[in-house]
Amino acid sequence: MTTSSKLFMLLIGGLFSPSSSFRSFHLTASKLRCCQLACLHERSRGVMNSVVRCSLPLQFPHGMETSLSSPQARLLQAASSLDSNIVHLWMVGTDEVRKIGEEHEAVLRSLLSPEESARYLRSMQTAKAMEQAYSFLLARALLRTTLSRYCSDVKPQEWNFIMNEHGKPEIDFDNLKARRIPEQFKSLRFNLSHCSGMVCCAVSIGRDVGVDSELISTKRRILSIAERFFSEAEFEELKKIHPDRQQLVFSRLWTLKEAYVKARGLGISGVGLDNFEFTEVENLQHEWPTQSITADLSRVGDDGDQWKFLIVNPPSVSQSTERNSPAHTVSLAVGGQEPFELVCLKTVPCHVTPDVLLDPSIRAVESLPRVEMLL
Repeated sequence: MTTSSKLFMLLIGGLFSPSSSFRSFHLTASKLRCCQLACLHERSRGVMNSVVRCSLPLQFPHGMETSLSSPQARLLQAASSLDSNIVHLWMVGTDEVRKIGEEHEAVLRSLLSPEESARYLRSMQTAKAMEQAYSFLLARALLRTTLSRYCSDVKPQEWNFIMNEHGKPEIDFDNLKARRIPEQFKSLRFNLSHCSGMVCCAVSIGRDVGVDSELISTKRRILSIAERFFSEAEFEELKKIHPDRQQLVFSRLWTLKEAYVKARGLGISGVGLDNFEFTEVENLQHEWPTQSITADLSRVGDDGDQWKFLIVNPPSVSQSTERNSPAHTVSLAVGGQEPFELVCLKTVPCHVTPDVLLDPSIRAVESLPRVEMLL
């Protein structure tokens, strides 16, 4: 092993120290940067090139914590950089952020563009609308602060966006004030989702990505909704599910469909939720399904083998009163045949709270070909 390789392994193995805030490990921002530099140095020497793929380092201004008892080098590398073989999923619990106070909310509002601010203020009409408006505020703040992690030359409030004809936002590179934009950053793709209780942002490079989240509600007439929007085969399979699990299966199926539509950037009207279908619907009723998620996309002119679908059971913000049942579900659709690593992180935008690297076991389902396991 080379001297630099030994240094790298020492960095990974020795940088974590017990956190006094809770039972976890803490990695400061400066030590994370050391890890990233070690990654880059090893890659330049051609060492560990089958594991290290640090192409777009990101910032952790207040360090990183994890509840994993023994964080491994591969997981840290995937969390501290982004390339075409990695997808980052950032998650925020809205109730947790709201408790911080009005001063923090004012900081979040300062990041918005004039158009976003106007939309936010227009939404403050009723209690329900105010909750949705706050989710919108947090989603936009999460997006802006997340993008600045990967390109620190652009401040969160400086990002400009344009919408495609179906309303999907994209970065307006022509109107950025940044001095330097990393070339690989121009291939960055992102997608937002917010629902009651949580906000998500998925980020990838060179791969289409869509994310959708939903609070699993017991108050909806899901069968009538499914009959209208799902394929006939999906609807028939859903009816066979035990009533106690139908809400979970419906929410997972709905978010899978939404995630795919959002990844395509065509909108529901452009694709049609009933024009494509997921197979093995009954597998979605288990908390930890054992089978992969596959889809027949032929009717929308697409190839299911070119996509990977995942379901995540979000931690902390997603515990329901029903035993062994999550309160939220999150689904991702990721384009491309190549395997990738999914890294899930919990954050609080514009706050001194350290980011939290989550246990990859929160991933409930993965598609074929199998996503590479992080641990």
